[in-house]
Amino acid sequence: MSSSAASLPDASRCPCGSGDTYGACCGPVLREERRAATAVALMRSRYTAFTVRDVDHLLRSWHPRTRPGRTELTASLAAEVRWLRLDVLAASAGGPFDDTGTVEFSAVSKGPHGRRQQHELSRFVRVDGSWFYVDGDV
Repeated sequence: MSSSAASLPDASRCPCGSGDTYGACCGPVLREERRAATAVALMRSRYTAFTVRDVDHLLRSWHPRTRPGRTELTASLAAEVRWLRLDVLAASAGGPFDDTGTVEFSAVSKGPHGRRQQHELSRFVRVDGSWFYVDGDV
């Protein structure tokens, strides 16, 4: 699969579970038409990038200090994992006027080893107006 975003119709429901359409939610962020305004919006766009295997967005939105290599990330996305649901459980700071924030989420996937749930508290920083994923506690 290509490293750029898979094409989802803008009218389709966004994979992030916001209830919005892809064209009104994560699509413009993945296409670099606008920045994620909050840490939660970046978290949702990153989840969507995992669902469509958009390596470019994942690398672009990962803080350079903790960013994995393209080969490592591409290999992890090659696994036959289908992302089924994202639930944002809580957020602290991470708003348009903050420089840091945390987002607690649960993501459900299905792969060769069955159904899995990932629960994480993710840390984000805002640099020059753009939010970046730093790391998280699983």
